[in-house]
Amino acid sequence: MKTTKEIKVDLPKKVDDGFVFTKYTNFEEWKKELHKDDTWLDKLMYATWWPFYRFCADLNWKYIKGVKRFIQRGYRGYADSDLWSLDSYLARTILSALIKFKGDLHGHPCTVKSEQEWLDIVNNMIYTFDIEKGAIDDEVSIPENYKEYVKMKKFAAEMAKNDWHIKVLTAAEHKKYLEGWKLFQKYFRGLWD
Repeated sequence: MKTTKEIKVDLPKKVDDGFVFTKYTNFEEWKKELHKDDTWLDKLMYATWWPFYRFCADLNWKYIKGVKRFIQRGYRGYADSDLWSLDSYLARTILSALIKFKGDLHGHPCTVKSEQEWLDIVNNMIYTFDIEKGAIDDEVSIPENYKEYVKMKKFAAEMAKNDWHIKVLTAAEHKKYLEGWKLFQKYFRGLWD
């Protein structure tokens, strides 16, 4: 006669929309249960191996690969890791370069009437790349039309309840944003000093 071992499984209890397991009331109880049969060797491993592993992973990522990225950016202007999100890298790089460019202005292109007009054009480009950086970081939402604007405004209000604030561009801000792209394209060859 074969005997079978009984396995006790806690079934989830339905609560509102989701399911909740009732055996453990908090994380610490679950952790104690998980590690209750650990030997001294297991405990030694947790105390030494994981910190050592994290140290090696951080050493590799932060320092060794950091030096590699530094050399690649110096040699060719971008690193392999920049290609993971090229839009983000370019938006941040162009934004910081335009801000520095604005601070060092010593003239303007011959197609622009005055230095003040050129300063306004550069400021508009800075505005555009600042908005683009915000959009990449999920801080700014750029709607294409009014219907999308209303939808994004409602979403932003919901997210604000969770302490995540998103700026939704108005029609005037969207127009200025698009104008900055056009000016960047038009005066691309004039961005020298």
